[in-house]
Amino acid sequence: MQPSFVSSGSHRDSCSFCISKTAQAVFSFWRLRSDQQELAGILRRFEEVTKNNFRNRRKEEACMSVPEKKRVVVAMSGASGVVLGIEILRVLRANPAYETHVVLSRGAELTIAAETEHTVEEVLQWADHVYDNNNVGARIASGTFKTEGMLVVPCSMKTVAGIASGHSDNLLLRAADVTLKERRPLILAPRESPLGIIHLRNLLAVAEAGALLLPPVISYYQKPVSLEDMNRQIAGKILDKLGIETPGFRRWGEEDTL
Repeated sequence: MQPSFVSSGSHRDSCSFCISKTAQAVFSFWRLRSDQQELAGILRRFEEVTKNNFRNRRKEEACMSVPEKKRVVVAMSGASGVVLGIEILRVLRANPAYETHVVLSRGAELTIAAETEHTVEEVLQWADHVYDNNNVGARIASGTFKTEGMLVVPCSMKTVAGIASGHSDNLLLRAADVTLKERRPLILAPRESPLGIIHLRNLLAVAEAGALLLPPVISYYQKPVSLEDMNRQIAGKILDKLGIETPGFRRWGEEDTL
């Protein structure tokens, strides 16, 4: 019998067919792998977006759960009695519902050194935010910066005159002017004796403009036994005008508050 041979053309066709199938298989494999990698990338991005959204939602919920603190502007001028302003800072610092925005005049800094054993730096440690009295562009100089009101404790006659005339050449006076024009509580603790006719006219002017005058007068019915008792009672009476309770503050006919 004659041996049978496969023609070279048929052999080439068979090899081409195998190569084509192999190429198709390899192509399909890499395409599948590419699709899997793309899918894995999509899943990773989806997971990252989901995690970020979750974290952002948690942050928003945390912000919503923490009530915003109420802002109180506390100013001290150069009159005697700066210990009252310091006592107010201590009370507000211990109250988590409030934050203080503090400005001191140069006279107040000198009075702190003259009347207390504290340095200015020690006093300002009780403040949440401190401003330079020369910076008339600070936040508290704008009516858009919302506050519960402003206290000037103690309040010198020079400061009263500046508020009465609208002469806002420093931050303390500008903040007081803003408080009045925004119809917010402005409480002044004027410390002077005796009062001259110019003092009285200026005090009348600021009272007519809307300020509340609260001279630091001792409450004798409290029967204070120490300077600390008197300071606490006066500071409590001042803060009471903003609706802020002070530990140890005594009302007539009532027990100690808090």
